[in-house]
Amino acid sequence: MPDGKTIYLITAFVCIILVFIFQEILTKRRRIAERDMEAVRQVVRTLVPDGTGLITAYARFVSTEDDNGRCAVAFKPGVLYVIPLRFTGGALGHETPMLFTPDDLSQVKREAGRVQLYDLAGDFLFSLEVLADNRRDVPREPCSIRQKKEAKAFQRFLKEFEEQTNITPV
Repeated sequence: MPDGKTIYLITAFVCIILVFIFQEILTKRRRIAERDMEAVRQVVRTLVPDGTGLITAYARFVSTEDDNGRCAVAFKPGVLYVIPLRFTGGALGHETPMLFTPDDLSQVKREAGRVQLYDLAGDFLFSLEVLADNRRDVPREPCSIRQKKEAKAFQRFLKEFEEQTNITPV
C-alpha cells in the first residue's frame, strides 16, 4: 500500500498534467477566436471606407422569424455599417454593406441586448445582437469570437444612436 507521500506526489503530478491540458485547450480556443475576429475585421477593412477608424464587431442578424444569420457591424458615433456574412464550406463571404445614419431610420428600439431597426416608412428592417462570447460548439454558430470590449462599445453606441434617431418632429 502506498504511503501518504507517494499519494501526494501522484496527485500533484496528475493536477499539473490537468492544468497543462486545460491551458492548451484555452490557448487553442483563443487562437481560433482571434483568427475568426481578424477575418471579420478584414471584411470591414476591405468594404468600408475608413474601416480602420471604426469599431468592428460580429453580430447575429435577424430580418424575419425564419431568416437569421451573422453579420459584421462597424460603427462610430452617428454611423452604422451592417455587412451580412456568408459561410460556405468554412469560407467567409459577405454581402453588400448597408450604411445607416440617424437620417436613414425612423426608429431604433433596444431591448434585452438586441436592437431593432426600422426604415423611414416605419417598417421593420432587422434586429442585431452583439454577444460578448460566440462559440462554434453552439449549434448554428459558425465562428468562435470573444468580443467583450466590442459588445460593451456597441451597447454604448446604440444608446446614443437611439437618441439621435428617435427624435419626434415638432
